[in-house]
Amino acid sequence: MKKSLPCILILLLVVSIALTSVIVHPTTIPEYPTISVYPTSYKAENIGVNFQINVTIQDATNLAGVEFKLGYNTTVLTATQIEYGGIFGTNYFPLLSEIHDAEGWLLYGVMEYFGEPAFNGSAVVATITFTATEFGSTVLDLYDTKLGDPSQPPIPIFHWVKDGFFFNEAFHDIAVSNVRANSTTVEAGESLAVNVTVTNDGNYSETFNVVVYADIIFAPVRIDPSGRHMYVIDEITREVKEVPVGEITLGDMNITVGYLTVRIREITVGTQAVTGLAPGASTTLTVTWNTTGVEEGNYTMSAKSLLLDDDPRDNLFVDDTVTIKPPALVHNIAVTNVVPSPTEVTAGENVTISVTVKNKGNFTETFVVTVYYDSTAIVNQTNVTLANGTSTTLTFKWDTAGVSEGTYTISAKVPPVAGEREADKADNTYADGTVRVRGTAVPNIMLYAAAGIVIIIIVAIVVYIVKFRKPT
Repeated sequence: MKKSLPCILILLLVVSIALTSVIVHPTTIPEYPTISVYPTSYKAENIGVNFQINVTIQDATNLAGVEFKLGYNTTVLTATQIEYGGIFGTNYFPLLSEIHDAEGWLLYGVMEYFGEPAFNGSAVVATITFTATEFGSTVLDLYDTKLGDPSQPPIPIFHWVKDGFFFNEAFHDIAVSNVRANSTTVEAGESLAVNVTVTNDGNYSETFNVVVYADIIFAPVRIDPSGRHMYVIDEITREVKEVPVGEITLGDMNITVGYLTVRIREITVGTQAVTGLAPGASTTLTVTWNTTGVEEGNYTMSAKSLLLDDDPRDNLFVDDTVTIKPPALVHNIAVTNVVPSPTEVTAGENVTISVTVKNKGNFTETFVVTVYYDSTAIVNQTNVTLANGTSTTLTFKWDTAGVSEGTYTISAKVPPVAGEREADKADNTYADGTVRVRGTAVPNIMLYAAAGIVIIIIVAIVVYIVKFRKPT
């Protein structure tokens, strides 16, 4: 027995050093185990109440050792006991069990006997007893969590972390529970709607802002072949954190020893206000993401409440991936403007019509432009050639001789060019403005006849007076 004790101590020391800490706050990605506080929220009815929470493992594979720290607010809680939860049955080593109540944290570690089958599944790691000492609330913050496999030395197991929350009075708590784009793949330049669901889990009506992000965060990422080093994004601070690995170049940024405090290619999609959300109520917001100028790639969508509430664990929700593709090569000619001048003429007069056309596609195009009054073609111009991305303004003359009196809508049309998609044909026709054509003036014969008669009468009267007046 005396000989085995040094071996056990050495083994415990090796395990404690080898279980390198790797943490990630939870997303919906399911392929990694999760260490979490259960229940996730606990409400005490009064101060002086004793209660217990469990630290649990879900979906573990090939697990041989666990270690964690748990922080709490000492003005609200006092930790009194840590008990083994039974994850490794009766064949286990209690590595660490420390309560540092003055500083507000505790430490616990446990591993299975060497040579025992590794644990697979879900179980309780430890049960912790607290006493509620004052009214208030606190996050039960799991940190420095370490999972290891049976290898010698143990290989760290990548995992998610989910904190708990305690309260015994009214509190502020906004939870973002979902973020979902209406499309998972779009071409750069297109817009998509991002729907965000928020719930008021607190006891007060709340007014706050929600911001939607699109991130290329590359997390989780295994940096070296051993799988021992990786970096992740923190759900509360939104900082990228890295296990110290020396200096490594990744993409367009450098990762140095220690913790990163930079964000990777983060795009703020938009911010939307929520006003007067009642306790227990939920609402869904829609934020539009215009992807013009966005680099192609896979973007992780997230949404965050900016309310500084009592429970920050659920202020951020990360879910859904949107792929931005480069714009497709297309054929697309559009008529963008039609201007007639003047807008009122007498039949027989000319109208000048200016037509602007644009090549919105990716290829040089040659096409025909036809101008219409109502549905009647006036004139066309053939062999119009435009390079991609350019536009031109054409001028047409409309001789209104023989056109009936009336008001006519002026339009221009370009027949679809070869390869033009159905969705791009809507802008091949453009109608704007009207021209009023008056009838040609016709001489009024009766008026001229009446005027002639009046003139004859006047002349006759003058002649009569001159000829027949009496001499004085």
